[in-house]
Amino acid sequence: MIYRIVAVVLMMVFYGTYFLKMIYQKKQGIVTDQMGKGRTRDKGYWIEIALKTVTILVP
Repeated sequence: MIYRIVAVVLMMVFYGTYFLKMIYQKKQGIVTDQMGKGRTRDKGYWIEIALKTVTILVP
């Protein structure tokens, strides 16, 4: 049971840091998350969509 609690806490710290970093960079005018943007539907676009989907579904 303790391992599950530790895992959830670590995941919360990771995602919290990740989203805070994105917000901080956006305030500085740094644009992240660019692979999945734009008109072209090349290999990079589909990789980015797959990564976003997995990131949302796995936790």
